[in-house]
Amino acid sequence: MKFIKTIGYDAGLHYETRERAEGIVYNDEGKIALIKVGKYHYHVLPGGGIESNETPYEAFIREVREETGAQIKDIVGLGIIIEYMNERKLKRVTYCFSSSVDKLLGPPKFTKEEMEEEYQLQWVYPNQALHLIENDYVNYSKIKQLMKKESTVPHRELALMKAVLHV
Repeated sequence: MKFIKTIGYDAGLHYETRERAEGIVYNDEGKIALIKVGKYHYHVLPGGGIESNETPYEAFIREVREETGAQIKDIVGLGIIIEYMNERKLKRVTYCFSSSVDKLLGPPKFTKEEMEEEYQLQWVYPNQALHLIENDYVNYSKIKQLMKKESTVPHRELALMKAVLHV
């Protein structure tokens, strides 16, 4: 996969590395899955951590099924985003994909933590998703205060949306 972006910088710390997979999922109307995180007032694309027995591709399929209820097809690797969170000594490597809905299997199955953070699945047009994520990026300092921890989520989501929409 090609490199998309590095967010933050490598300060030479002993980082815990977490790998994740996420991406764009298009439905038949040309809308994409976008999850509103109500508790912290920001948006994420479907995705999450890669389990020890999974490839990034397999993790993306599983995460999309859990967070959207969709079985997907036409999966394309888009690239990798690397995030450094120096306060947390965390390095996140996100494998990014694009796909389309093959069929809906049921409602999302959010984890307990995702339900506590008030995850809500939405289907929006890509330009609307870009606008919402740009707004999250502008309000990053407020999001960080609400979360009470360092997070690069709005930066990552914006980098992925711009890579997909070529803006």
